[in-house]
Amino acid sequence: MEEHILVRVIDGMEDWIPVKAICKYDEVYEILEDENYLNSDDSVLFEFYPGDIIVANCDIFPTADYDQAIKLLKPSERENRKYLEFKFLATSRRLQISLETLNHYSEEIEKIKQEMSQGKCFYSGIIELIKYLDKALERGG
Repeated sequence: MEEHILVRVIDGMEDWIPVKAICKYDEVYEILEDENYLNSDDSVLFEFYPGDIIVANCDIFPTADYDQAIKLLKPSERENRKYLEFKFLATSRRLQISLETLNHYSEEIEKIKQEMSQGKCFYSGIIELIKYLDKALERGG
């Protein structure tokens, strides 16, 4: 049965918005395509996307009308999914500055560097993380 859950977004500030989802079983949902995804530009960063299988419950906001998406179980096959994940995690400062992060997101980082060189704007958290990762690489870890 289709219902709504809350997904964390960054649109200049961090917030939660309701999106459509279908409950697979206890606290496990698949996020569905929704007007919030279709009507947003690329400055809106979602933590989770349509097709993602996630855990949602009411632990964060116990009195909220909807469960909150809190953990990714399986990412969707959505094009650029890993790129979108990197942008959200970097902006919300949830990625460690490490060679592991650099290696895991190397293609996404190169894509962002290329877009930055073409004048595309990004949140400061993304730019700062890439600078720190580059410095870590120069130092060898």
